[in-house]
Amino acid sequence: MKKRQKDISSIEDKIISMYAKGITTRQISEQIEDIYGFELVMVWFLI
Repeated sequence: MKKRQKDISSIEDKIISMYAKGITTRQISEQIEDIYGFELVMVWFLI
């Protein structure tokens, strides 16, 4: 893992689940930032 990167593997399923429920990528990003304190960048390839 590179410097300043976070391991998000533990929340990957949660992200996919939220997306499957119709939550927008913007809303998911905002929720993850509120909960975990970091911004999601370049993870939408998971979906």
